[in-house]
Amino acid sequence: MLLYDGACGACSRWARFLAGRLPLGYRVLPYQEHPDLEAVGLTRELASSSVWWIDVTGEPRGGADAIAAALVAIGGWLGVVGHLMSVPPLSQIASMAYRVLRRLTHRSPGVDACRTPS
Repeated sequence: MLLYDGACGACSRWARFLAGRLPLGYRVLPYQEHPDLEAVGLTRELASSSVWWIDVTGEPRGGADAIAAALVAIGGWLGVVGHLMSVPPLSQIASMAYRVLRRLTHRSPGVDACRTPS
């Protein structure tokens, strides 16, 4: 399952992109609509801080790790990108890029409801 900030236009667009490519059976939903975040190991504050991937073991992975896991689940050339994002030094670069993009999403055109992360 992929959880994202449904109030963020940029996050919602990326979530739709991923949802349209994930195999059947994967859920993609705003964290605001998840019925029990604590059941997947997240608080509302933590869920709002990043995109999250919850794998079959129930282990939450956030940020660039979540994106990498979603790409691996998609497979094909995107799966290769996801695998590359998971190995050093590319994993550190991906994490840094995710943090920078997360801070800048509120400045994106058409992103009217995205909160500035703390």
